[in-house]
Amino acid sequence: MPRLTYLKRLDSDRIWRVRELSDLRLQFENSVGERERNVTSRSIVVMCYAHWEGYFANCVHIFLDYLEALNLTYGALPMDFFLGACSPAFNQYRDKVDNSKSRLALIHAINAVNKTPFKGFDRKVLLPRSNLNFERLEFIFSMVGLSLAPFQPYRIKLDKELVAWRHQVAHGQMFTLDIARVISHTKFSEELMFSVREAFEDALHMY
Repeated sequence: MPRLTYLKRLDSDRIWRVRELSDLRLQFENSVGERERNVTSRSIVVMCYAHWEGYFANCVHIFLDYLEALNLTYGALPMDFFLGACSPAFNQYRDKVDNSKSRLALIHAINAVNKTPFKGFDRKVLLPRSNLNFERLEFIFSMVGLSLAPFQPYRIKLDKELVAWRHQVAHGQMFTLDIARVISHTKFSEELMFSVREAFEDALHMY
């Protein structure tokens, strides 16, 4: 399947999410009374994080779908991808007695991956896991081989605002945003999604 198909998937998933955040901004502007502004504020905080994590997760799936379609072997990919290939072997080793026999079996299982087709990759290895902060982003990008440079300016705001505010809402903290914060927060989520889209386009062009 041509690469263009996967690039279109990156675009179409981002576009509807950006439109929804735009609708939420408009909904806040039209809200009447403190109670409605409170509810809308918390909805915006939750949805900004949800779209950030959801879009990132979908980019991961698109990238892995693309690799599978290329019919590559694990040996043609960076060795970091062995982590997703070897999940069953790691789980079996964990459940066995730690001895030389078990360790040798693990080594053989890892070595066998080299010529194995890129199928059955444990996608949880590259997914956000409900907490897509900068540390998790850094780990995933290092595995895929992507540069974190475009995200360095977002590091503090990602952790202290996008992720932290979502946690605050989840724990029942009440706060109301003003229109300037609403615009800033939703635009930040949109900027992150755009940067992720650019990063995964680069990832697709690597293969």
